[in-house]
Amino acid sequence: MKISHLFIKLLKEIGVNKAVLNCLTPFTKKSIEINDAIVATAQDRLSMLRQDPSGSSMCINDIEEKPKYNLQIIIPAYNVEKYVEECVDSVLSQKTKYEFTVYIVNDGSTDKTRQVLKKYENEKRVILIDQKNRGLSGARNAALKTIKADYVTFVDSDDILDDGAIEALLNKAYATEADVVQGNYKRFKKDVKKYIPGSDLSESSEAKPNELPGFAWGKLYKNHLFSHLQFPEGYWYEDTMCNFLILPQCERIATISKYVYCYRKANKSSITHQTKSNPKCLDSYYITKLVLKEHEQLGIQEYDYTEKILNQIQINTERAVRSLKKTDLKYLFVLHCQLFETYKTGASRSKSYTEMQEALEKHRFTQFMLSVILH
Repeated sequence: MKISHLFIKLLKEIGVNKAVLNCLTPFTKKSIEINDAIVATAQDRLSMLRQDPSGSSMCINDIEEKPKYNLQIIIPAYNVEKYVEECVDSVLSQKTKYEFTVYIVNDGSTDKTRQVLKKYENEKRVILIDQKNRGLSGARNAALKTIKADYVTFVDSDDILDDGAIEALLNKAYATEADVVQGNYKRFKKDVKKYIPGSDLSESSEAKPNELPGFAWGKLYKNHLFSHLQFPEGYWYEDTMCNFLILPQCERIATISKYVYCYRKANKSSITHQTKSNPKCLDSYYITKLVLKEHEQLGIQEYDYTEKILNQIQINTERAVRSLKKTDLKYLFVLHCQLFETYKTGASRSKSYTEMQEALEKHRFTQFMLSVILH
């Protein structure tokens, strides 16, 4: 029995019962022979579709010895003339006893974004940076070069900071001496302010990294976390760096139950809406390869690291299924097998990843694809 790539995609789309999928498992045991030649072929083929940006998370940022501010808020802005004013005003209108500064980076906008931002040129709390387009990572990095606050946070320019966010997050940060503080977020569609809960965190002073949403925004970061790290430029999915390089170095992570962030859905320029049929989905693999290498270089020790890698490989595959043909998905699988073999630290402690780990270790493509669906 041969299970086709299209059939697997169909199963994924319609959400077939797990019991039905489990019945297919005995027919998925065929292995792919993986050797240096097939790895080289896979690398060449995927490079033809999308070159590895070959960026880095490593850098040196300047952190003031005695920070003037409690919080540095970084807002990257690219072609957001319709939303940026609402975003910035939601920040500047925050009522708080704390001192904060706002870095707005106009990342080579070609619309009227810069004209809208003229409104803030004389605002004492705002520093405007104009630069040629470097992407979201490059815009964030420009504002990270000099850190003048105890904590740093990021706000995307089409989103909104909820009322009381700064006060609540910093209260928790100073009370717990946390390296990272995460608040809840809610979602809304385009211009309709009908909010839907996006997360459901409770109050905690001892949260675990895997309990946090994977976005860079909605969090406060202690300044030292970015002393030698930045967002790798040229990639989609740059927030992967936070999960693998920032959060694992935190001695304490705190969460609050308050909603602090409003995320605007269905912005058609967003990565989520550009992913389909776009080979840049491969950035998810490339940035995973990068952060695993730099994770090793930094000597970070983590509990359940194998499970974390499996989770990321699953995410990479789910993103790729929307865009790649069967042959190219197989090549990506080959590279994931190699990546997993290089960086795994043992058996996953999670039963839900057992099937996926076995498929990667025994090079079983169909079993792997079904395990992604089953998980």
